[in-house]
This record gives sequence, structure tokens and C-alpha cells, in this order.
Amino acid sequence: METKIYSYCAPQEFDIAGQPLSRPLFNSKETISYGLADRLFNYAECCLINIGIYPPPRSKVEVSAIREWEDQKPSEMTYCVTWITEKGGEMGVQGIQTNKGWPQLDHGMFIHRG
Repeated sequence: METKIYSYCAPQEFDIAGQPLSRPLFNSKETISYGLADRLFNYAECCLINIGIYPPPRSKVEVSAIREWEDQKPSEMTYCVTWITEKGGEMGVQGIQTNKGWPQLDHGMFIHRG
């Protein structure tokens, strides 16, 4: 299981109409602790199994987080668990929120073709 934390490399900027401009993400080279990654994986796997979708066997698993600002705590980040198949397809659970290190809520599932 691979873990990654992505960060924005610049503060949020806005255009003249007040709409946020896009900011690039970069891999911060930090990792998610093994315990939290394992709990996120189990939570995401149960979410899929509960609706009758089984994660693909022999797939690579990536647990990732997005850090919105520099001093953001792990409990304030949103997490994503992704299964990546041999042919490049992806499926997973995104927007997972935690409470005291335990996954509690998510924003849904996704499937992408390879």
C-alpha cells in the first residue's frame, strides 16, 4: 500500500470577479502513518463491499491526502483510497473525513477508465 500527501505550492489567489484561480498540487514526499492508512483502507473497502462492489484483486492501492495549507493537521485533511488495476483503471472512495484518527464520513465513490 502506497501513501502520499499532496500539497498546494502557492497560497490561494482570486481573479477580479472573486473566483478562486487553480493551484497546482505537488507530492510533498510525506507519508500517512501506517495505522491511519490501514484504517482508511478498511473503511473504503467496507464502503465498496456494502454496496456490492468488490475491489479488484491484484490491484495496487494508494492512500492519499490533500493538505490545503501548510500547518494543516492530519485530522483536518481529506483522504482518498484508490485501487489501481493492471490496465490503469481506478476506483475508490474519496473525500474521507476522520475523527480522532478514525474514518467517519466520505464524499462518495469514483471509477475511472484506464
